[in-house]
Amino acid sequence: METTKRRGKLQLLSVLGLCLGMAAALAWYYDAYTNWQPIAFALALVAVSVGIILLTLLALRARGEKGIAWKTALSMLVFTGIILGGVPAVINNVIGGGKWARQAAWIALVLAAAQLTVLLYLFLRGTGRLSKKAGAALLSACLAATAFSGVWMFVKPDPVITQLDLMEIYDNSIEDSFQQGIVHDIVLEHFSRERADDKTPKCLLVGFDGCRADALATINKSRSGIMALKAQGGGVYYAYTGGEPPQEQATSTGPGWTTMLTGHWAEEPGGTGHTITGNGISKPVEPKLIFTQLLEQNLAKKTAFIVSWNGHFKDRNASYLNEMAYCKAHGLDAVWITKTSDAGTFRKTLAEAKAADGPDMVMCILEHCDHTGHSSGFSNKNPDYVKAFRDSDREALALIDAVKNRAAYAEEDWLIIITTDHGGDGTSHGSQAAGCRQTFVALNKAF
Repeated sequence: METTKRRGKLQLLSVLGLCLGMAAALAWYYDAYTNWQPIAFALALVAVSVGIILLTLLALRARGEKGIAWKTALSMLVFTGIILGGVPAVINNVIGGGKWARQAAWIALVLAAAQLTVLLYLFLRGTGRLSKKAGAALLSACLAATAFSGVWMFVKPDPVITQLDLMEIYDNSIEDSFQQGIVHDIVLEHFSRERADDKTPKCLLVGFDGCRADALATINKSRSGIMALKAQGGGVYYAYTGGEPPQEQATSTGPGWTTMLTGHWAEEPGGTGHTITGNGISKPVEPKLIFTQLLEQNLAKKTAFIVSWNGHFKDRNASYLNEMAYCKAHGLDAVWITKTSDAGTFRKTLAEAKAADGPDMVMCILEHCDHTGHSSGFSNKNPDYVKAFRDSDREALALIDAVKNRAAYAEEDWLIIITTDHGGDGTSHGSQAAGCRQTFVALNKAF
C-alpha cells in the first residue's frame, strides 16, 4: 500500500511538473511566434509536442488504459500541431491579413490550455481526493491567468506603436503616416515643376534596407544624414509598407522598394499593381520605375540605381530584369549597378554624386541594417543593429556633403531623400506587425 501511495505521489508530481514545463514552452512558443523567430518557434513546438505525448501516456497509464496509449498520444500530437501551427497561421495570414500575430498566438494558447486541461482531468480521475483538489486549484489558476492575459492582449496598445508615438523627431503622427509610394510622387513632382530660377532638378535617394522606424531613437545627431536633412528645412515623416487591406503585400525587399519607385502596391483594383508580392519575382515593365519615367518624359538625361543585393538586378528572377531590358532596347540612359558589398555601393554612389556629368537622379540601397537584423535581431536593444543604422546614417551624411560640395551646386536644385523599404521583428520580416510595417521618409524639403 505504501509503495502504491508513493508511486501515486510521484506520478502526480511528474504530471504537475510536466504541466509547468509545458506552460513555459507555450510562453516560449508565444514569444517566438509574435516576434517570428523560426528556429525558436520550431523548437518550442517540438518541446510542447513531446510534453503532450508524455502527459497523454501518464494520464492513460493512471486510468489503466495502456492498450490505446500510443494511438491516443499520436492523435493528441496531431491535434497539437493543428492548434499551435494551423490555427494561428489561418487567423494571422487569412482572416487577419497578417495583423493579428499576438491575438492569433493567444487563441492558439487558449486551445492548447484546453487540451492540457482535458489530459490533466483524465489523469486526476484516477487519483485520490487530495490530488484532485490540488489539480483543480492548478487548473483554476491557469484558466484565470489565461483569461486575464487574453483580455489584456486584445486591449493593450502595440508596444512598437506606443514607442513610435513618443519619438519627437517625426513631423507627423502614426495616424497620418504616408503610404511609402509617396516617394515616387515627390520625386516626380520635383522634376516636373517649373522653376523661375532655371535651376537643374537633381535627386539623391539613399535607402536603408531593413531599417525600423524606431531605429531613429538611437540616432547619432552629430554624424547623421537624417538630421542634416532636417536641418536644411526638411522633415522626417512616418510612412508604412505592406499594402492596404484586404490586399496586403509582404513587408519584404522586392515589394517595398518597387512600391516606393512605382507609386503602386503589388496588387491593386483594376490590375494596376506592380505584381511583386515577394522576393524572387520579376516585375513586368508596367508600371514603370521612376527612373524610366523621368527618362521617357525628358525630365532627366541619366539615372543610376546602385545596390549590393543581387535580387534587384542579377538573380535569375531579379526584380527589375524586364525594366532593364526595356531601357536598353529604347536607348534610355539608365545605369543599373550591383556591387559586392555596401562599401562598394557607397563608394560608387559617392563617385556619382561628385561627378560633374553624373546622373540627374542617383539612388543607392545600403544593406547594413537588413544584414544585421537577420543575423542578430531587428531591435534597438541589439547594439550591432544600432551600429548598422548609425553606419548607414553616417554614410548618408557623406553623400549629402558630396552633393553640397559640387561645383555646380548653386545652379542645381537637389531633392535628397533617406528612407527604408521595411522594418523587422526578431530576426525576420514580411508580416504585418508594426515593427515590419512602419517605415520612415526623411527629406531636405518639407511637404
